[in-house]
Amino acid sequence: HNLAPGVLSSPPPARPLFLYFSGKRDTLEHSMVRQNFCNLFAALNIAAKTNRDFIKFRHFKQAPSLLRVLAEEGYVSRYRRNGDKIELHLRKTRKGVIMKGIKQRSKPSIKTYIPKTFKEDNTNLALALCGNKVVRVRDLERIGHGGVYLCDIL
Repeated sequence: HNLAPGVLSSPPPARPLFLYFSGKRDTLEHSMVRQNFCNLFAALNIAAKTNRDFIKFRHFKQAPSLLRVLAEEGYVSRYRRNGDKIELHLRKTRKGVIMKGIKQRSKPSIKTYIPKTFKEDNTNLALALCGNKVVRVRDLERIGHGGVYLCDIL
């Protein structure tokens, strides 16, 4: 473009950025959501393995729904938002933290979908991302939607 000095051209229209993973179209936003979950799961896994009951992590949009499910299931004693951080206390007994670890099913590079009729083959808590909410896998049939399989809580 030959523009006079000091004259700015209008930016091109904004288009969604698409990334391609294993043949599926994926937006950068969805990849960042899974990255946030992976960072949180890594922090929870380290806390569970080292028997720590307190962690801090950066707030993201789906964190409250995930923590609500963990609190309802008895893995988290309390959590609160402090600015852009969330402070989380894991439930602890005399033997240590109740949560023994997390097995991730979806990662930033691999997205695993599960249908609404999926039957769990284990007794661990399994979590799925259905829209912007984190739900138990056993609740997917009641909701009537499938979702992205996030993790199993051990």
